Amino acid sequence: MSTAARRLDARTIELKWLLAACGLAAALFVLFPAIDLLVSGGFVRDSRWLLTANSSWLHLQSALPWCLVAAALGMLLAPKLRRQSGLATRRATLAFLATAALLGPFGLIGSMADHSGRARPTETRSFGGKQAFTPAFIVSRECARDCSFVSRPAAQTALVMTLGWFAAPAMRRRWLIGSAALAALGALPDLLAGRAFLSDVVFAWFAVYFSTWISGWLLLQTRWFGGSIHPRIEP
Repeated sequence: MSTAARRLDARTIELKWLLAACGLAAALFVLFPAIDLLVSGGFVRDSRWLLTANSSWLHLQSALPWCLVAAALGMLLAPKLRRQSGLATRRATLAFLATAALLGPFGLIGSMADHSGRARPTETRSFGGKQAFTPAFIVSRECARDCSFVSRPAAQTALVMTLGWFAAPAMRRRWLIGSAALAALGALPDLLAGRAFLSDVVFAWFAVYFSTWISGWLLLQTRWFGGSIHPRIEP
């Protein structure tokens, strides 16, 4: 079996495992929605959230995705920038990253956040707000725009998984695990300030993963560069 075939087989197995994991997580949060309230309640002390709305951590959070974008571009463009032999692969990689970003954090996630209708923890009656708590995956009208489900910061930071998407299986897994850790870190200020539930963060990562798979498939279907697809950019 060729190296490319082994990578494709490993990624198919990975996809099946993560589909199952996402399904189990969804069932858990739908059957036991109080998990979200329990976790969010752990970030409240004396009726106050651990982070206030004007916390500097929330301002730093908004800058983190742009720092990651800058780092990604630097990793792709800085090495061997003037070597023509690598330009085609780099252009394909940049196209993949752009497609993944548009379908993920700026497309699917943006649409979910604007249309889920899920109020943020601070807005719910469970934590002194005026809106009703809505379990994950249940569409409601408690929020009109920029709602809780799913977490934008978590999705934006999870996008770093695309940098290891073309790597060998072992390295790819490290990037996926790292992206999950970064998604949790990126969403932590929102959790501490009552701006997101745990399920918002969990399913933001899954949404980015699956939208990235679709991005890879689309790139292959377009047959960039005269139908010559570099073996590293197989989904």
